[in-house]
Amino acid sequence: ASYDLLFSSADLDASITKTYSSIELNPGALDHFAVTASNSGADVTAGSYVTVSAQAKDIDGNNVTTAGTLVNWTQVRTTDAGVLPHLGSFSKASDGTALATANQSATAAGGLAQVRYTTTTYSKVNATVVATVDGGTAVGYSGAIPTTWGAAHHLTITTQPSGARSGVVMTQQPVVEIRDANQNVVEDSSAAVTVTITSGDGTATVAYTATNASSGVISLAGLKLTGPVGTYKVTFAAAGKSVESGDVSLGYGDIDHLAVTQDQAAVFNKVAVGDIKVQAQDSANNPIEDFAGRIDAAVVSDANGDLLTDGSGSTNHVSANGTSGTATFSG
Repeated sequence: ASYDLLFSSADLDASITKTYSSIELNPGALDHFAVTASNSGADVTAGSYVTVSAQAKDIDGNNVTTAGTLVNWTQVRTTDAGVLPHLGSFSKASDGTALATANQSATAAGGLAQVRYTTTTYSKVNATVVATVDGGTAVGYSGAIPTTWGAAHHLTITTQPSGARSGVVMTQQPVVEIRDANQNVVEDSSAAVTVTITSGDGTATVAYTATNASSGVISLAGLKLTGPVGTYKVTFAAAGKSVESGDVSLGYGDIDHLAVTQDQAAVFNKVAVGDIKVQAQDSANNPIEDFAGRIDAAVVSDANGDLLTDGSGSTNHVSANGTSGTATFSG
C-alpha cells in the first residue's frame, strides 16, 4: 500500500512541518502460504476432487505477488484408525490433466498457485493438503478434506444364505451391504429389503422378517424357503438395486404329516392285502428321509372292523425302513 510521512519538530513552531507523500510499501519475502480448499471443510464424496489454492504471504500476511514460484503439494491422511496408505492425487486445477512436474505447480501473477486434489476412493478418510517451496522454508496447510460415501450403486452379499430346510428358518441368515461405486458402505441408508426366489421350483415360497438397512447393512432374519427339495437362488433388492445369491440347497423340513404313497385298489375280507406304503413328509410333501420310527395302522371308520395278521408274523404296526422315511405294510 501507499503511505504518507509527516515530519515535525517539538523545537519548532507547530506550523512548520513537511509531508512526504506516496511511499509505496511492498510485501516482504515469502514466509508461508494461506491454503484453502473449495470444500470449505464439508464432506467430499470419495474419489471426487476439490480445488486447492495456495496464496503466497509474507510474515505479516501480505500477498507476495511474484509469479513463477514453484509450489510442492503433499498430503496428510488420517482417520480414527490412524494414518492410512490410501492416497489421493494432484493434477492441473484447470482441467484435471497431468501436472508438468508431478505434485508441483507454479504461482501465477498475484502469487496464487492452484491444484486439483482428487481424494482417495475410501470413505471416512480425513486429508490435509500441504503447500511448500523447496527446502520447506514456506509452508501452508489446507483445512480438512473429509471423504464420505457416494450414492447407492450396487448391493454386495457379505454372508450367503445357507442351512436351508423346507419351512425352517435358515441356520445362516444372509447379510447384504448397500455400497457406492467405490465399494464404500452407504452408511446413511436405511432402505427396506425385499427377497424373492429367482431360481428353483416355481411352487416354492419365501418368508422373512421385514428388515431395513442399519448404517447401510442389511442383516436378514427369519429367512426360510418352503417347497420341494432342490437348489434355489434368491434375490435381494434395496435402494433401487438388487443382487442374486449363490446356490441355496434346500433340504426336507420337519415332519408335518403322513401320506399314503402306495395303496390297494381292492381289499377283500380276510384276504391278505398287497403292500401299502406310508411315508412321513414335511409341509411341502418332501419325504423325511431319515425318519425310522414306528407307524401304526388301525380301522377308525367302523367299530366292527379289525386288522388281522396272516399268521406269518405280519403286524398292524411297522417301522419305517429308513429309505425315504417310508413304512411298508404287507399281508
